[in-house]
Amino acid sequence: MATLWVKYNQYLSSHPLSTQMVSTGFMFLMGDIISQQIVEKRKSAHDLKRSLRSVCIGVLFAAPVLHNWFVRLNIWFPETVKFRGLKMMAVDQTLMAPVFLASFMSINTVLANGPNVTAVTSKLQHDYPSVLQTNYCVWPWVQLTNFSLVPIQYRLMFVNSVALFWNTYLLWKSNTVSHRSETV
Repeated sequence: MATLWVKYNQYLSSHPLSTQMVSTGFMFLMGDIISQQIVEKRKSAHDLKRSLRSVCIGVLFAAPVLHNWFVRLNIWFPETVKFRGLKMMAVDQTLMAPVFLASFMSINTVLANGPNVTAVTSKLQHDYPSVLQTNYCVWPWVQLTNFSLVPIQYRLMFVNSVALFWNTYLLWKSNTVSHRSETV
């Protein structure tokens, strides 16, 4: 296990974004498997396309966006700034969280249904407010800890650890068909 940690750190130092893309994709996959198998109790009806979609979103969207966001926050708030973690969390939850969640839900809906504006609009109108509200119950505390205590190279990994459970919720919520969108 120690060897694995050493290797991970070597890759993280030499290839930070690609290492984070792989680990984020893996965590998105695990979140979708938990969502389908435990929350939704799909058992043999596991949707492999949905799992692949989840991995793609983690690798191609979440990891690059969050990696660059954390780097940007570090530039905006150098270590000399008072109440740095609190300020970073406030900016993260005010600017990034609403945009990231809307983007995630939109991308997932487009990948599942094709470029259907009605489906995206319906998903956002019906589910986005509750997802954002749930976000504000979970993530401010996580991000305050993350920005205050976790070194920058491990921030995405820390977020991914908590996000395993968050992604389970988000993927379940993002992939459920609301009654309102069924009638559209």
